[in-house]
Amino acid sequence: MAISAEAKVGMFVFTAIIMLGILVLGVADINIRGGGYKIDALFPSAAGLEESADVSMAGMKIGTVQKIKLENDDKGNPRVRVSLRINDGVKIPKGSIALITVSSLLSERYVEITPAPSSGEFIKPGSVIEGKPPADFATLLSETGGMMGDIKETLNKVRGFLSEENKERVENTLKDLEKSTGDLSDVISSRKSAIAGTIDKAHSITTTVDNILSPNEERLKKTISDLSVVVEDLRTVTTDLKSITTKIDTGQGTLGKLVNDPTLYDNLNETIKNANKLITDFQERPTRYLDLSIF
Repeated sequence: MAISAEAKVGMFVFTAIIMLGILVLGVADINIRGGGYKIDALFPSAAGLEESADVSMAGMKIGTVQKIKLENDDKGNPRVRVSLRINDGVKIPKGSIALITVSSLLSERYVEITPAPSSGEFIKPGSVIEGKPPADFATLLSETGGMMGDIKETLNKVRGFLSEENKERVENTLKDLEKSTGDLSDVISSRKSAIAGTIDKAHSITTTVDNILSPNEERLKKTISDLSVVVEDLRTVTTDLKSITTKIDTGQGTLGKLVNDPTLYDNLNETIKNANKLITDFQERPTRYLDLSIF
């Protein structure tokens, strides 16, 4: 049966539309299964990493590995470009790096984004970030071998410590410790009644003191308050005395001048002597000072 010209044109147009759609999806790198945006990470090696592997940040899955491609850098050195499909709404700080890692020895490799300190700027769709390669298995074996060597050395030291001589010492020490513990237990058991009596006496004394203090609590509070007032008054008196002695030492006031000026002291002393002489003379010869007449 012959195909009409219209049918041929229709099939051609339909095929062209399908091819155009595939081309657009390939160039634009649109993920048919979901949204998100794409970024690339460049690694010197991506050993063990497979497409559809998880992409995580801060322990949370944020996307998947979309494509892994081998290429050459500007100097011709081989490198691996890993295309990452990041989920919508996930913001990766600018300067973050990608690391190929594993969560355990038996788990599959995945890409972990190590975020840089946030500066307010974030990686834009289509950006390229630095990637760190997975740890070399030989390096892991070397590090594990070093750890095993350290463990072996530690075990040898423990084995040496547990030699027959040291083992006997440890056993003797444990026996002595057990004996001391038993002796202490015997002492406590034999003195249990005395210890209980001492505790009862201490409790009785505490109760007695509490009974004495409780009724007089208000009186004690008032006494303490009065003592506070007395102490404050003594502090004031001490301050005043200090001020007075300071003034006397510096010659301020009558007493200060009298103490600090020898001339005033001598004059006062002479005046007192003259007054004493006058009083004595008055007592011996009062008529000399009083004019008395008898009728």
